Amino acid sequence: MNATTKTKWPSQRQCLQLVSDSVLYALVLVLFWPFRADLVLIFTWFSAYPYFLLTKRRSMLKKLLLSTIFGCIWMTVAKNQIRYEQDFIAIGGFQLFVMFGWALGLMFAHLIYSHFREYVQPHNNFQERLLFSVIYCALLILTETISYHVFGIHNVIAQGHVGVPFFDCLHAPRWMQFSYFLTGPVYFVCCCFLWPPCNTRHTAGVPPKLGGCSWKHATEHGGKHYQGHLPI
Repeated sequence: MNATTKTKWPSQRQCLQLVSDSVLYALVLVLFWPFRADLVLIFTWFSAYPYFLLTKRRSMLKKLLLSTIFGCIWMTVAKNQIRYEQDFIAIGGFQLFVMFGWALGLMFAHLIYSHFREYVQPHNNFQERLLFSVIYCALLILTETISYHVFGIHNVIAQGHVGVPFFDCLHAPRWMQFSYFLTGPVYFVCCCFLWPPCNTRHTAGVPPKLGGCSWKHATEHGGKHYQGHLPI
């Protein structure tokens, strides 16, 4: 008899992680109001390490390190195109607000993607990348719109450029706007290359194929026994 496909919903711990991740993202934006945005991001970046240890997601520490490298590369390439009205910390023209913003932004996009993946359950690599790209672009526009219109974080060098239609954010030269939207998908491809995702689709009575990940990594997200699809 043919094995039937068995779909499982996320575990209770994964649901709690979704709530805590959403609260953390909202809290970061809210703290922009009473405190300087660069200090909030720096504090959040350092707090992410104990946060992932407490929520038993050590694998995200590697992805945070990679997103920080992306932030350093971005700031190195575009530092002459960025200057804010606020007195953010800068070291040799290197804006820490931008670097930590990219590091945390890419990480949050990956976190949200990992939760949506539990429900959408993409079938192939193209769907994986498409899902992440949609989430990343939506999060990018949302964050940039709130930062620009609510908290008044403006890049004075790029104010003369036209922003994204309707949202009126991401005021920058076209090559920078293009790179804003391209950075996320490139980051995700690098994550998949460095840490191959778990292929957790399985049929009843058949153990899940783990692809490039280990069983230890898989059970880190699903508990002692396998529970549903796992975050990359």
